[in-house]
Amino acid sequence: MAPTKDIIDKVVQRELEYQSEEIGIEITSSLYTNGPYDWIICFDANDIKGAKRFCENLNRVFEGYISELELLEKLFAAKKCGIQNPEIEELRNLFDIE
Repeated sequence: MAPTKDIIDKVVQRELEYQSEEIGIEITSSLYTNGPYDWIICFDANDIKGAKRFCENLNRVFEGYISELELLEKLFAAKKCGIQNPEIEELRNLFDIE
């Protein structure tokens, strides 16, 4: 389904971001992409319950335009903003490899 002026206005006017702040979500990146997904939103939440509420709100705001939504939880950042994690060795503790 092609986006309508209303949907584009919601993105440009940051409607989702303002609503998210009210439930304790901080959107850290919002990216229009070329590939299997049209959009990627990275955000910080206090807990998984808040993250799921954000996804429900996302579906409400863009109802009819989202065919698939995946919620992924970041477990470890090896590199962020071009800077390697100084605790990179801690990554080993996430795996049960001897």
